[in-house]
Amino acid sequence: MSQQGADTVPIRRPTFEFVLCIIGGGVSLGFSSNLTGYSESFFIGNLVIENFFILALGIIIVAGMFYERPERQVVYGLILLVFSLNQFVILVTLFMTLPFVALGPIGPLLTFVGGLLALRFRPASGR
Repeated sequence: MSQQGADTVPIRRPTFEFVLCIIGGGVSLGFSSNLTGYSESFFIGNLVIENFFILALGIIIVAGMFYERPERQVVYGLILLVFSLNQFVILVTLFMTLPFVALGPIGPLLTFVGGLLALRFRPASGR
């Protein structure tokens, strides 16, 4: 009889960072789906809206991967930072032609903070 469960080491999970990035990605998804009505009347290309939507989906996927593999916190933190900075660039482009919406920068801001905290996260083992 083998004891497979006796040698497992509990790993600290990045719950706060995960929740920040999931909320940021969800807010970005909601904001991008709200932009579809402006795509025809304000001459905004659908590519900008689709890119914002794809980045928001990527944020949610990377946040889940970070929660599952916290030992790769630098890689996932940098990916989250790059995605949030890309969303800020898209927002600056959009706000030149659209009226300012307060919901827009909240998602990338939460993701940026979550990415910074992910870079600082250290998965300590329970030994």
